Amino acid sequence: MPVVSSTINVLHVIGWYQPYSGKLSYTVIRSGTGSIYRLCVDSPHRNPDRQWLPGTHKHAWTETHTDHNAYTPLDISATWNDPESAWKQFCTEFHLEHKGRFRPPMLQTRLKT
Repeated sequence: MPVVSSTINVLHVIGWYQPYSGKLSYTVIRSGTGSIYRLCVDSPHRNPDRQWLPGTHKHAWTETHTDHNAYTPLDISATWNDPESAWKQFCTEFHLEHKGRFRPPMLQTRLKT
């Protein structure tokens, strides 16, 4: 979804929900830069310095590591199977005001042939 901002042009938010692997993430993407902020819920990550983060983590863009470096947040309590709570916490932390209705992700129960 596009994001309306008075200071940054062309932002989008993308969400991924993978119930079969137990993963959920929300990412803010800036045109021309790529991912500038990302929340990964209940998903492990290894930083460039080899530090292992076993669960929920956030990525914030830096000149040095772009979006490859992550840290464990203290303000996210939602789990991967509660996308709406994770979305609300993501919005609060990133100072996004969601004007609209949150629709739970649709699940594909069988492959299309």
